[in-house]
Amino acid sequence: PTEAPIVIATGFVATSDSGVPTTLKRSGSDYSATIFAKLTDSARVTMWKNTDGVYTADPRRVPEAFSIDSLKYDEAMELAYFGAQVL
Repeated sequence: PTEAPIVIATGFVATSDSGVPTTLKRSGSDYSATIFAKLTDSARVTMWKNTDGVYTADPRRVPEAFSIDSLKYDEAMELAYFGAQVL
């Protein structure tokens, strides 16, 4: 089988309706990734996040959330299975 080409693109740079360069602001790269995935008929999108670790909950919503010191592989797999967004 033929290998698919690798596409490298900026994530958050765009243009306005009038063609003026702009940025897509917060989560713009995530938005761009999903657009590229759709355009290329990708089966999935993987988002890599820059965080201080894996937390017990979303610290923006749960003030008592704390960072988990260590995580076993099977625990990470379970979190991913149940939809954890940051691993």
